Amino acid sequence: MLPRASYLDDVDLIRPDNMQAAQLVTEHLIRRGHQRIAWLGGQSASLTRAERVGGYCATLLKYGLPFHSEWVLECESSQKQAAEAMTGLLRQNPTITAVLCYNNVVATGALVRSVTGWKTERGRWRRELL
Repeated sequence: MLPRASYLDDVDLIRPDNMQAAQLVTEHLIRRGHQRIAWLGGQSASLTRAERVGGYCATLLKYGLPFHSEWVLECESSQKQAAEAMTGLLRQNPTITAVLCYNNVVATGALVRSVTGWKTERGRWRRELL
């Protein structure tokens, strides 16, 4: 199995449907009541990231939720960078209730930083990282 695709390669390959995966996760969060969902991770030049962010964005729009470009942050697949990005994201946007992460490394860094949770508009403490 080839984990990455390139538009320059003229080869057959099997790879995940990144857009659908992001749509399913975003929809799951919406069904759990989240309306202020952010995206963390990946580099803008990444085809995988573009597909995943596309699925996230399409699902927000499908459910009539606003897309906030400032809630979509790039960061390397590094726990340290993800933790730092998560801190900035939540400091600047404290009403965010859920964060989709580019991969498990980014999710781990984000989770470590948010281990105490954050306050939502409803005044509850919640953590939901996917």
